[in-house]
Amino acid sequence: MGPKGPDDQLMINRWLWDRPPIDPTILQQQQAAQAQQKRNQLAQAQQAVAQAALRRTAAVRDAQQNALQQQLLQQQQRMRQRRSLMLQYWYDLYARIPVMYWRLVEAQDLML
Repeated sequence: MGPKGPDDQLMINRWLWDRPPIDPTILQQQQAAQAQQKRNQLAQAQQAVAQAALRRTAAVRDAQQNALQQQLLQQQQRMRQRRSLMLQYWYDLYARIPVMYWRLVEAQDLML
């Protein structure tokens, strides 16, 4: 009943032999690398949050600009409609003036 595979042999060797002491400079380097990695991850996360906020701000600004453009188009359309109605009113009025004038002349002739 000996070891059956390389993994078993590795386990036996780990159990039998003491581990060498960890070199403090290597440990410090590993800890410094881990700390730097955490700082980098934090900076990336903060940058992602800032970019998301900028995208939200841009989306709100675009929505407001679109709403203002729609409002302006509606106002322009109402102004065109009002102008058209006023022009039609004046055209109709001027078209009736000669008829009204001749009726007035006829009425005066009848009075004479």
